Amino acid sequence: MVDTIITGARIRPMTSQHGAAEAAETALAVADGRITHLGTDEEIRALAGPGTEIIDAAGAVLTPGLIDSHMHPVWGAELAVGLDLDGLTELAQVRQAVAAAAAELPPGGWIRGWNLDYKAFDGHGIRGDLLDEASAGHPLA
Repeated sequence: MVDTIITGARIRPMTSQHGAAEAAETALAVADGRITHLGTDEEIRALAGPGTEIIDAAGAVLTPGLIDSHMHPVWGAELAVGLDLDGLTELAQVRQAVAAAAAELPPGGWIRGWNLDYKAFDGHGIRGDLLDEASAGHPLA
């Protein structure tokens, strides 16, 4: 089953095997965390099932396979401190997690979060004021 479909993209694969066909590929399908198909929007939309999430990239460049395969250990440990926001894709979920963290802190203590999925801000824009009430006056990063 296809979990996610991304359409309307300018796909730039990290391989030369696509050649001239690359310009026609504007969509991809993902199943179980892996890209399973590349093609036109119409071809890939045809793979959608009832639970498939369809994301319109609106012309953004998508580069499958472009990853940074290393991380400096000390830097990585520093980044992964505080509130792990993994899997929270709704603003209400993020607010609830921030409020719970705020309740554990002394006055003026920092709330540090990481692993934030920007989907939580869909329809709102990424703005700090959306977390003001939840942070209860604590500085938030």
